[in-house]
Amino acid sequence: QQLRQAFEHMHRTLVDHPGLVQILLAHPATGLPVYRTVERLLGVLRDAGFSTDDSVQAIASLESYTFGFSVQQRARAGRDLSNDHPDLPTIPAEEFPHLTSAPEVFTSWASDERFAAGLTRSINGLRHDLRSR
Repeated sequence: QQLRQAFEHMHRTLVDHPGLVQILLAHPATGLPVYRTVERLLGVLRDAGFSTDDSVQAIASLESYTFGFSVQQRARAGRDLSNDHPDLPTIPAEEFPHLTSAPEVFTSWASDERFAAGLTRSINGLRHDLRSR
């Protein structure tokens, strides 16, 4: 739950403050507040049974997912996404059977709901890794 809350907060902050992405690209976040968050997340993962290396890797993966998704979602903010792929209805179904069977899923992927679903999959993957040891 703590992992989810931390990365949902990061996602919301990046989406709500578009200038923050540019700042972070130029000047990666450092300092005591960042270290406190990382320390807390490392503690959660270490307490769950992950090694230090695996904990750092998990945080890096979740951060990369969150940052990348947030950037993509932010780029689409305020736009009519139904017009992002105007040629989608005309592509040949025999060549693109998966895309043509669910075009609304493809055009709506950059949403808060999709972010949450991907975060859940990532966290479930961590749980699976831990159980399979």
